[in-house]
Amino acid sequence: MINFAFNRDTRSHWEISLRSNIYLVLLFGSAFAVLTLSLGSVAVHFADIKSSVITHFDFYNGATVFGEVSVLYRVFWLAFALIAMNAFLAKTILPREPFFSYILGIGSVLVSVLIFIAMRVIISLN
Repeated sequence: MINFAFNRDTRSHWEISLRSNIYLVLLFGSAFAVLTLSLGSVAVHFADIKSSVITHFDFYNGATVFGEVSVLYRVFWLAFALIAMNAFLAKTILPREPFFSYILGIGSVLVSVLIFIAMRVIISLN
């Protein structure tokens, strides 16, 4: 007899976890590593600067936006929170939708790389 019932995965939620999927661990680990590398380079470069830094430079108008170094650190805290939230969501939806877990991982890596590029540009301007 044909069984038309939807056959779900019989493994428990803990057996299909983020630790058991090495690709997601590599994606989120590389996102945290790139962000940590960027944070380290900003911390080393701006360690002795107490005045405001250039955060936006326009080709026609020159330096248009100045800010404190603490603004750069807030960007990092928000990025760390975003990646941690993506990792939690990826772990939560991994048993049902593994494809979207990979999308969250790739998006986290892309956000980390874009923040790294932006911080390197800000370092080069100052």
